[in-house]
Formats: sequence, structure tokens, C-alpha cells
Amino acid sequence: ENITAWNLPLGDKLWLPAAEALKTNTQCKHLIIYGCDIGPEGAAALADALLVNTGLESIDYNENKMSWAGLRKIEAAWSKTRSDTARAAIATGGKWSAADASNKPDVVAKVAQM
Repeated sequence: ENITAWNLPLGDKLWLPAAEALKTNTQCKHLIIYGCDIGPEGAAALADALLVNTGLESIDYNENKMSWAGLRKIEAAWSKTRSDTARAAIATGGKWSAADASNKPDVVAKVAQM
């Protein structure tokens, strides 16, 4: 089953209950939350959900307002709970992928200075 939220102005406030529900939704395999104004708090909530719900196979969270710290949390949760093959399935988030956030500390440092 796919869950798609495309360009819905959810923001963190409306995303937090959805992230909580995602913890127990074992039917969802592919999650698309594209352009939903999800910020750092929502990214942390998504990371928490990923630690519990290990059935997700892919996530597309492009065009949100997640911070580098949020992206790193998502990447860490995904890597901790997925096999080597499944780890490659995570989509990009915003301008950078979660993998970029953890694998390129020099880029993180430069962006943090902006």
C-alpha cells in the first residue's frame, strides 16, 4: 500500500499525529510526503516512526523544510532498522539526501555556517 501526501501544507503540527500513526501502520510500504512543509520536529517524528515501523520499503520526503539534524536522524533510523539492500531505497529529502547529511560532514559544516 502507498500513502501519498503531495504539496499539502501539513507542517510539523499536522504531521506529528500522522507520524505517530505511522508507527502502527504495517500496511504502508511506500510513503510519499512531498512538499508538505515538514520541518525539524516533523523529521524527528518521522525518524522515531522508522525505528518502530520497519515495514516501509521507501520514502520520498522531497521539498520539505527538514534541517540537517533532522535528515541525519532519518538516515540513522533507516540504517539502523533496514537491511543493506533496503538502505538504498530511501529517497532524497529536500535539496540533500539523508545519506548526504551523514556522509559529508564538510558539506554539513558549510551549510551550517550559511
